[in-house]
Amino acid sequence: MIGRACNSHGTCLPTRNVVIAVEGLEHMRRAISREPSLAELHEHLVTACVWLDRIQDAALALEGKLAAVQPGETDYLRAASIHAQLQEWPRAAEMLRAGLAQFPKSEKLRAGLAEIESQRIRA
Repeated sequence: MIGRACNSHGTCLPTRNVVIAVEGLEHMRRAISREPSLAELHEHLVTACVWLDRIQDAALALEGKLAAVQPGETDYLRAASIHAQLQEWPRAAEMLRAGLAQFPKSEKLRAGLAEIESQRIRA
């Protein structure tokens, strides 16, 4: 009988497929190390990590993207969102402040920071 591994969203894969997926993550990391300026490679890695429910790895991958390429407003929002999922409120706020330094007129980043700050007060 083939084992199954399921993520927190109920998506299940045969255990062998999980091994292949983890090998795929390593392949993507090697590709990024060869071409760190390709934003698409970073995005694929983040998406794969989220799909595999490796949220901490997704956060690290997205922060790698922020450091390696010219990030957009949505990159900072996504980084904050991932850190919020991990309940890392100070880091989520830090991501939004970094985004506001790059995009000072962004209402989305301001709203996100206000939401994170209110969450930190409640926590």
